[in-house]
Amino acid sequence: MEYLFFQNGQTRGPFTIDALRSMRITPDTLVLPQGMTQWIPAGQVEELRSLFTEQPVSPPPLPSAAATPSQQTDSQQPVNDERAQTVQDTSNTNNNSSTANSNHDYSNNFVWWILGIILVAAVILGILSGSDSASSSSQSTLTEDSYDNVTQEAPAVKSEGIVEETAEEEKTEETVNSAKYDLNQTYSVKGVDFKMIIVEGGTFFMGATPEQKNFIGDDEKPVHEVSLSSFSIGETEVTQLLWMAVMGDIPKHTPSHFIGHDLPVVYVSWDDCQTFISKLNAMTEGQRPSGREFRLPTEAEWEFAARGGNKGSNTQFAGSNTQSAVAWYNDNSKLRPHPVGTKISNELGIYDMSGNVFEWCQDWYRSDYYSKSPSTNPCNNNNPTSREERVYRGGDYFSGAGELRVASRCKNEPEYGRPGIGFRLAI
Repeated sequence: MEYLFFQNGQTRGPFTIDALRSMRITPDTLVLPQGMTQWIPAGQVEELRSLFTEQPVSPPPLPSAAATPSQQTDSQQPVNDERAQTVQDTSNTNNNSSTANSNHDYSNNFVWWILGIILVAAVILGILSGSDSASSSSQSTLTEDSYDNVTQEAPAVKSEGIVEETAEEEKTEETVNSAKYDLNQTYSVKGVDFKMIIVEGGTFFMGATPEQKNFIGDDEKPVHEVSLSSFSIGETEVTQLLWMAVMGDIPKHTPSHFIGHDLPVVYVSWDDCQTFISKLNAMTEGQRPSGREFRLPTEAEWEFAARGGNKGSNTQFAGSNTQSAVAWYNDNSKLRPHPVGTKISNELGIYDMSGNVFEWCQDWYRSDYYSKSPSTNPCNNNNPTSREERVYRGGDYFSGAGELRVASRCKNEPEYGRPGIGFRLAI
């Protein structure tokens, strides 16, 4: 029997009971036994109870060289006696020195007494002679004081201006930096946290590039150069827990064995995503950067992020040329979605852009769009045909290698959800 377990906000596993012995799970740790659909405390699983009844290992004994308190007292006694003798000798020396110094002080007292009398007399004479000229110098003193005040005010005003100018420069620099870096942050809705990852703007080749190899579709051609501004994209697909925090419940068609807080939400249409995003923007007012709102990524943004952005290494799948390393798909998924973030991420730290569930994009689908696409921040917002279909990307738990590729394109009517389609946020 194998188990998944939920700890520190993450789902781990599956593990056998022998592997769980080293995991330090507690009776309250939530586990999901193989073949079951509900998470339960580990303490309620008969097979796992032995993990909590094993006797703890006794701590190792103290080193044999450590001295007992009585031994320490005996060994320290001679040292204490020596210190006492040293203190006594020092005290005797100080007493002798004090006697000598007192005789010297008495011999000097008379001299200091005479000098004090002379000093007091000089002060009295100075006061008498200065009283005659006090009135004549008062006007001059007032003028000098006023000048001092004026000269001190000018630097103060100048200094204040410098401070204000410096603060304004720092504020401007902070604004420039925030426009770039506060896209990379964690948001919270009703205690549910979700993280957005910044994708620095750059230029890349979009479509059927050489590493895509087999399974290339005609709608992935021609390969064309695209330049994008910086944006931010979800670290993971939107989970059922986040969906419930915003919408109040999971989509009604979700199968019971597809339900789990850290599983990606499924059975959502493109239209459902727009409703979710509208509510999410209202609930995150004040958290988002000024002028930015949550939305679906454009098709070009999605592919650039999946390729690893400016850090990409031209892999066939999102973060690897080996699909099993980064994706849940038909060979390893047991034909069901898995908790988000349990495969390795791509170069930007983004998870599950290949496999697990498909992800809606903002664009209308058009098979020949790449031959007409703008080169800067493209997004097909115009429905080109009578057949209304939106783009979705990435492959799902039922997909083969072809749909897992970062260049693969798929389409579906925006009003319909499917068991293998979810979505990822952008901002």
